[in-house]
Amino acid sequence: MIRYAAPLLLLLPLAACGTDNTEGSNATTFSISARSEDGNTTISGDGGKVGIKTPGFEGSIAIPGLRVKSDDFDLDGVKLYPDSAIKHFGVQTDERDGDDNGRVTVEFESPAARDTVVAWFRNKFEDKDFRFNENGTGFTGTTDDGDPFTLTLRADGDDKTQGKITIGK
Repeated sequence: MIRYAAPLLLLLPLAACGTDNTEGSNATTFSISARSEDGNTTISGDGGKVGIKTPGFEGSIAIPGLRVKSDDFDLDGVKLYPDSAIKHFGVQTDERDGDDNGRVTVEFESPAARDTVVAWFRNKFEDKDFRFNENGTGFTGTTDDGDPFTLTLRADGDDKTQGKITIGK
């Protein structure tokens, strides 16, 4: 199982991007989960502690103010709306059936009205020649690698938008 945990541990430097002393609502939570025939591995963080659990090992380390910034993430060259705050970053993979069925989820908050954020993503997707469809909740499409993605956007008052991107199966 350690052979599956090692690649997941390599994602910790990404999670540490933007580390500062901020705690609470500005901190990014994250979760990484891998399932295989050998067992399950999970790595999770709440903005202050990172927990690691694999068959035969369990532990935690402190990383105060863990924060992933909007510039640290892009979808085939399309970044998040400027000054967005990533609230949660998640990775799940299940290799038990022989396929690499993985999914990445990013939850974020944008400092603009929903219509502004929708128009911004539409323009960016068009500029990059994305294969996408717009629907009532946001967008669906396919990445350059052929992975499906969904982007949901919901208003959170007049000047804030909550978003969620899911990439993969």
